[in-house]
Amino acid sequence: MLEYIRRELRYRLEVEDQEVLLEGATVLTDRSDTRGAVISLVNFRVSAYQGTGLGRTELLDSLELVILVSFRFKRYEDSIRHLYRMIRLLHTKPAYTAADSHPENPFPSHIDKLLFTLSPMEFDSLNALWSMQGRVMFPSALYSVRMVRSQRASSGG
Repeated sequence: MLEYIRRELRYRLEVEDQEVLLEGATVLTDRSDTRGAVISLVNFRVSAYQGTGLGRTELLDSLELVILVSFRFKRYEDSIRHLYRMIRLLHTKPAYTAADSHPENPFPSHIDKLLFTLSPMEFDSLNALWSMQGRVMFPSALYSVRMVRSQRASSGG
């Protein structure tokens, strides 16, 4: 799942493959020479929608990933530009299915839809998150990624 997101972000931002990493944010320090976008799994949880009956009954929500996408390009302006492009992209198109994937990036077959939701953070929470990651803050955004699958897909038919 995370590898799919990594590749999709790479294609959507139109950057080189090695410029989008799936790593812990701790690789971003003042002393490292890591450059590009870094996708880090911060947490995961069972979706709040699981079993609530709020959605269509034929849909099953399973897992929600909380990811931090951080940007550290050679030029700070490039980091801000890519952050803005990603936020704009996921704001205008928060749901992805197999029909939306880049042709060179097959959508995961075990799910029907990915839903991206920006999780804004207050300064104190953001500071605490980055303190746990290594104390150096980079342009970033926190997203909840909800995976939706149908009963049809979960039963194998």
